[in-house]
Amino acid sequence: MSGLDPNRLFRRALPWAIFLAAAQLLSAGVIYQFPLPTTNLNQAAGAARTNASVVAVPDIAGDDFLLSNSVSYVVDSLTVWSIANSPTSGPINTLGQEFSSFTLYTGYTPDGLGATWTQVNSYSLNSTQLNAAPRAYYTGTTDYQTLNPASGAYYPMYAVTFSGLNWSIPAGQVSYYGVGGVPIGSNTLALSASLYTSDPQYDPFLILTGNPWTPTSQGGTDSISGFSHLAALNVSINGAAAVPEPSTLGLLGLGIAALALKLRRRQ
Repeated sequence: MSGLDPNRLFRRALPWAIFLAAAQLLSAGVIYQFPLPTTNLNQAAGAARTNASVVAVPDIAGDDFLLSNSVSYVVDSLTVWSIANSPTSGPINTLGQEFSSFTLYTGYTPDGLGATWTQVNSYSLNSTQLNAAPRAYYTGTTDYQTLNPASGAYYPMYAVTFSGLNWSIPAGQVSYYGVGGVPIGSNTLALSASLYTSDPQYDPFLILTGNPWTPTSQGGTDSISGFSHLAALNVSINGAAAVPEPSTLGLLGLGIAALALKLRRRQ
């Protein structure tokens, strides 16, 4: 290898190795979301109001979704927003003070109501993790949610993130998620939902019953007290396309850089 310049090889290989090794991480991000609303929040029931809370006792609230018909994905994390039971006018509880655990259920499903859904996995957060859930605001220190708009009582809302899911979703596969909680005392789990529009990417939320889960009702205009719209759960799903090439090329680049470094040290 007398004709090979190790210094030149090293200088050229290292930047590409770093870039390619990081390519897959850089591509990770939000792959599906129905975000929190930003207008007409916490108003009295009626046409102007955009947010609501979904309570599913003793079942769970969830939804189905389709990421892509042509690309497979790996989901890393999923975030929903939960409303605490204590109003902001008094001592404010964290979620860990009201629930001993939250559980995320994930799986695959035919689209629509009535069919039994296949559960893939479940992921739980304990009370310590729930205590660390960050509180959500929409402006200054004004909370996002009221459970009872007529009374004007505000309730704190927390972002609950389930991480490290490593959930593989094949292209064209309709999938689902559902969230349930184990309450402490008489507390009830309420998830944030907002005004559903005619965007075909989203569906109104679903109430899931049984084991395996079966959707039994949908988020119609009569399913939330005082809310005159269809509603979808607010959710944010992070992940990346399941494409192995960037990481494979990254390993190749790192191997070339290591070889160049070894040759360089021999000189």
